[in-house]
Amino acid sequence: MALAVSGPKRAALLPDVPSVLELFPNSDYPFWIGIFMPAKTPRDIVEKLHREAVNTMQLPNVKARLETLGMDPMPLTPAEFDAHVRAEIGTTGVLAKAAGLKPNQ
Repeated sequence: MALAVSGPKRAALLPDVPSVLELFPNSDYPFWIGIFMPAKTPRDIVEKLHREAVNTMQLPNVKARLETLGMDPMPLTPAEFDAHVRAEIGTTGVLAKAAGLKPNQ
């Protein structure tokens, strides 16, 4: 029996299972996947890869597979993804510091 899903909203595959936000406000820490490239990658290459990734996520077989995995794609623009990663670094850094974690030396 599932107690909660970790995303910010209920999962389509488990509509009767609440999200952690419903149970514990300000507690979501959703799993996400992104594509990273070297910082100096030309912007036109970044934009092309973004377009291809978004197009791929729209293919019927890919959509069906993601659904069976309980994944709900939320494609972001490259600028939105950059901002999301920066925010995650800040949030995760605060959590790591609060937990007393130290980087590997």
